[in-house]
Amino acid sequence: MKPNILWICTDQQRFDSLGCNGNPHAVTPHLDALAEEGIRFDRFITAHPVCMPSRASFFTGSHASRHGVYTNGIPLANRAYVAAAPDSPYGPPLESHIETLPEILAVNGYHTRSVGKLHLTPTQAAPELKHPENHWLWKEGVFDDWHGPYYGFEHVDLTLHHGESTVYGHYRNWLREQAPEIEARLSEPMDEMPLAGISDLYPGRIPAEWHNSTWIGNQAAAFFESPEAQDKPFFMWMSFPDPHHPFTPPAELAEEFRGHAYLKPTATEADLADKPSAWPKAGMAAVVDNPEAIPMIRRYTDAQVHLIDRAVGHAVQSLKENGLWENTVILFTSDHGDFLGEYGRIRKCGLPCNALNHVPFILRDPARRIQLPARAPVSGVDLFPTLLELAGVEVPPRVDGSSLLDDQPDRRAMIQCIGGNYEERSLTIYDERYRLTWFMERDEWEAYDHDQDPYERQNCIDTFRQTGAFSCLRNELMERHAYASDPQSGRFSCW
Repeated sequence: MKPNILWICTDQQRFDSLGCNGNPHAVTPHLDALAEEGIRFDRFITAHPVCMPSRASFFTGSHASRHGVYTNGIPLANRAYVAAAPDSPYGPPLESHIETLPEILAVNGYHTRSVGKLHLTPTQAAPELKHPENHWLWKEGVFDDWHGPYYGFEHVDLTLHHGESTVYGHYRNWLREQAPEIEARLSEPMDEMPLAGISDLYPGRIPAEWHNSTWIGNQAAAFFESPEAQDKPFFMWMSFPDPHHPFTPPAELAEEFRGHAYLKPTATEADLADKPSAWPKAGMAAVVDNPEAIPMIRRYTDAQVHLIDRAVGHAVQSLKENGLWENTVILFTSDHGDFLGEYGRIRKCGLPCNALNHVPFILRDPARRIQLPARAPVSGVDLFPTLLELAGVEVPPRVDGSSLLDDQPDRRAMIQCIGGNYEERSLTIYDERYRLTWFMERDEWEAYDHDQDPYERQNCIDTFRQTGAFSCLRNELMERHAYASDPQSGRFSCW
């Protein structure tokens, strides 16, 4: 019997945000329980430090040089424009030039559904491109009746953007129908000014029971209760926009967490001085000038993660109540992290580092077919072949990921930052202990020993160059980058 697959993904969540990952202040009982049921990996590394390239790597098992999504604002390119009338307001069903995970699973007998955030096409591109994740078109009501197909998903329930005033998609339409007084407030000016000098730090106006995190959990649970979930195996992508900024938990949770203890940042603004010239040499003025900002941001982020944990608990309970638990593979991870005060910075950028690329990863396989040690480095591109193998489906040729069912003694994880508007290009590789990064234009390197320096305060490249490990990692980095480069991949940018 083929297993069901539930992939739970958050947006911009750090590794140390969960109790099971050593945070004594996190309130994440359901995710901690899930980790007890499966494997909690200590060294999961996303393929990119920002959203769209990382998510494209999740869905294709490929790095940016193969799938073409170098940075935010570039859609995963179309393989075929089919089955749509030329005058359709929705545009054609979108299929990647590389087969996506839901496409492959759909043709192998799976229901494929997405609930929440996807971000495979730009949200702010020109409306005439007709991307279904374009928030201008959602504001105009163009996609009110649309639910896919989309990159292999048969049915899609979207929520777009983050925070409150710019949230669109099926969730915003649902909120307008079910709680019109709450939805109407989102278009009104804020009742209070943002906090601690940070423009996107404030208590949210959407109560927890109406929040998109709760809606995503409820949508998933409703599917698990449906006859459709019983008649053949399913693949569900259950994706939360939080804890990505704005830092806006529901007001009641903001108040509850206001007095909580929190995990304090370790790396400081002074630690930037030791980094290559591609790094900024100062923290963000809004953070440095407002010392109360980081405690509030950390507490509000903990509140957002707690609400996600509640929704995950509701979905898991529904799996159990409907007899699906024992045959469902569950993944929990995030597309990238957040500085949250490390180096005096918040949010993220296109610089590879532990704060942005090291994220939670929990894998629960009822058959316990994966026996890797928790310390093994795992890449975001590895999940694509892993899930296909768990589903008994052949993995396409020339993917960059390696299945976790493969017993590889020396696993590695690569990060390609090879395009974008703000940061210099770089290549990065992780082994079980070190991170090594090469900034191409200036031929500068940085290295960190995570056994001694998990928060990457001291660039140890001078001493690391003298070791055999440096040569081995450098050579493997170049080989992996060359293998992943595919000049025939279609790619285009919208803005």
